[in-house]
Amino acid sequence: MWGTQRDVTERVQADRERARAQRSMQVALEPWTLHVDDAGAVPAALEDPEAIARVAGVEAVLHAGRTAEVVDTTAAPAGLRAFIVVPQLRDGQWVGALTVVSTTPRGWTPRERALVTAVAERTCNAVEKLRLDASLRASEARYRSLVSASSAMIAVTSSDGRFTEPQPGWEAYTGQRWDEYRDYGFLDALHPDDREAAERAWMNAWRAGKIFEYEARLRHAASRSYRTCAGRAVPVRDEDGSIREWVISITDVDERRRAEERLRASEAKWRLVFESVRDFAIFTLDLERRVTRWNQGATALLGYEESEIVGRLGDVFFPAEDPAAGVPQREAEIALATGCAESERWRVRKDGTSF
Repeated sequence: MWGTQRDVTERVQADRERARAQRSMQVALEPWTLHVDDAGAVPAALEDPEAIARVAGVEAVLHAGRTAEVVDTTAAPAGLRAFIVVPQLRDGQWVGALTVVSTTPRGWTPRERALVTAVAERTCNAVEKLRLDASLRASEARYRSLVSASSAMIAVTSSDGRFTEPQPGWEAYTGQRWDEYRDYGFLDALHPDDREAAERAWMNAWRAGKIFEYEARLRHAASRSYRTCAGRAVPVRDEDGSIREWVISITDVDERRRAEERLRASEAKWRLVFESVRDFAIFTLDLERRVTRWNQGATALLGYEESEIVGRLGDVFFPAEDPAAGVPQREAEIALATGCAESERWRVRKDGTSF
């Protein structure tokens, strides 16, 4: 089975534009005047909100941003004889329209026309406000969800770095009451040895209006101790570029910093042993079996200086037949799988001698 396809997008768009132009020409030839339903009855035909727009020429007028007025027509949906539609555009984009209908033919005075236009504008403004309010509520809900889901403490300060409203996260962590940490009172929760430097850094940051990152020891109410915390403050700006407030995230990194300190101490001890032992060859390989570290004992036994062996394959310590047989690779695989690989076989020094 064979099939063919052809892109006719441009042709379809051209047909639509031609039809729209024809409707616009019809509008230009017909006078449109006002209508309204003074009885307040809305015909059932208006359950289809696009029904009036389908009356010849009306859609083109509305999309041009002009008010469409009909005093007597038989082309409208059943029950309608006259109507007026006031479109509302924002930044050149259609956002809605207010329609007033009449089941009998009628015209409208300039005063009535102005009234309908005013109502349309006020209605559109009210709808936009409701949408903005809904968007703001959704944004605030997302913010609260983010704060709840985050392991970090979230706080908000004024443009000059003060707490101007209660911060539940801060209270829970530090144990400070609102009257204790309001304004710059929160600085009292810092370790006495960290307070002065942290205060100076924070004052400089909000004056400069730059993102602020800092670590200091902070009072931890639950443990009755000071714990290392990492803070990051980001300015929130208004449309004119001025800072409205600061959003701060504070993360307890005490365990991480203690673990890093233990690791540094362990590495220092290992390095001391590594560099001081001269009776044994001690060296390390990466996952590709390349030498990464080399001690003096390795230089004495194998003859290579650290500068000439680091980065080379450890296969050079094996007799030529072993790498060809895959021996170094198998030993590395065993070490990775079990944590240790032991073997007793010939090794080769830099000068070619074996031991």
